[in-house]
This record gives sequence, C-alpha cells and structure tokens, in this order.
Amino acid sequence: MPEARDVRRAMFVVAHPDDSLLFQSPTLSKFIENGLEVVTVHLSAGDNGSRGRYWRRRERGIKAAYAQMAQSKDRWTSTSLEAAGHSLTLSVLKDHNLVSLLFLRLPDGGFPEGHGTKRSRFQSLLGLWEGSHSSISPLDGTAPYTRADLILALTAVMTRFQPQYVATQDYVNQYGDGDHADHYATGYFCRSAHEKYSHPHTFIGYIGYPSSALIPNVIGPQLESKQSVFLTYGAFDRTIDLKSVALSNSPYSEWLQREYTTS
Repeated sequence: MPEARDVRRAMFVVAHPDDSLLFQSPTLSKFIENGLEVVTVHLSAGDNGSRGRYWRRRERGIKAAYAQMAQSKDRWTSTSLEAAGHSLTLSVLKDHNLVSLLFLRLPDGGFPEGHGTKRSRFQSLLGLWEGSHSSISPLDGTAPYTRADLILALTAVMTRFQPQYVATQDYVNQYGDGDHADHYATGYFCRSAHEKYSHPHTFIGYIGYPSSALIPNVIGPQLESKQSVFLTYGAFDRTIDLKSVALSNSPYSEWLQREYTTS
C-alpha cells in the first residue's frame, strides 16, 4: 500500500451528492487543497423519489461546493465518459482541472428501508446488490446496469483515473443499523471493484450516519471550513434547513463534526 505522501490521485465513491462533504471530509478538502487529482463518483442521483429538478439541483450544489474547496470559480465542462459499455456524465472544473465529478444517476433507494421509491419503480442499489433486481436504470435514460455491469464500470473508472487512494462508504458493517442502505450498497459495490483494480492503492471506507454516536473529531477551523462548504451545497438542496445547520441544531451538524473510517 502506498504511503499518504505518495498519493497523487484520489477517488471518492459515494451514493449521494452530499455524502463526500458529510462523511469523507476534511480528508477530501485537504487533498483538493494540496493539489491532488481528485475525482468523486456518485452512484445515486439522490432523488429520493422526487422529480428531475430536485436531483439536478443537488448536482449543481455539489459542483458549487467543490469549486469552493478548490478556491475556484464555479465553472464546469461536462462530457460523457464511456466505462464498460456505459455512458457516465463527467464534469471537470474549468479553472482547476484536477477536480472532477462523475454521475451515474441511479435511483435513490429511499430511507430507511432502501428498497426504492414508487417513481423509480422500486429500483435500488440494495436490490441490485442482493439480486432482487436483475438491472437498474439511471434516471437520465442511459443504459441500465446489471450487478456485474456496475462493478465492471467502477473498475473501468478506477483503471481510467489510476487513483492511489480509493475511498468509499462503509463496506464492513451491515445495513439495518441506522445508516442509509444506499451507503452500504455503494461500499459493497466499490469493494468488489477495488478487488479487480490492479494498480497499487489504499482502500478506505468511511462511516455514515452512525458516526453521530462517536466522539466529535472535526473541530476549530477545520469544522468551520467543512460547514461553510456544506452550506454552499445546501443552498441548492430544498430538504436542508440552512439555519439549523448553521446553528449546529440538526443531524447534519452532528455528521459535520465527525469523520471516521472503518476497516
């Protein structure tokens, strides 16, 4: 495994647009600030059964947040990236092209059960992982993924970007402990891809919702910066009460004060 000082490229693989900001930072922000090449892959659109306007605004929010972390203008170039026969949306920050975002736009599984929503015909990452769905269709109309397809696509993305550091969500514990099922399914899929990715790399999982029960370990200027970036994102997400986050009076505030890995 490479030492942290040897990392030049890092990949973060998450379920929803805000997960990297909540659970994988300040590591994420440090990598961007230190000039590493960083690509974050979002498996779910994070729609939670809502119309396209909602999840597209979430994408706009995550772009604004990453631009802030890069201390760059919020201007992006979007193209299609082919991976194992699938077309993914790749957005690259124009004035800081070491920062990229990838969107697969798969349906949100919904919280807490994770079995999908009526609007997406109850398709979910969990169902795909467990085999109750033979395939799952992206919300942008691109080709559906089988379980094997998704693993191969993630492996192809890793091979394309050659990260020495691959971070995902909790792949050790089991859904049903209060975390979002999409988080676990993302961790499981990413673990399977990492096992096929042959380039030397460190593989890390980050704890999601259950981190709120752990001791706060993001404090001072790091917390202020993390909260500021999240509030930039939150301005685009109508489900977030910005005032309660700013006053540290919401579940988001608990997650912002923590960053824990699992192994």
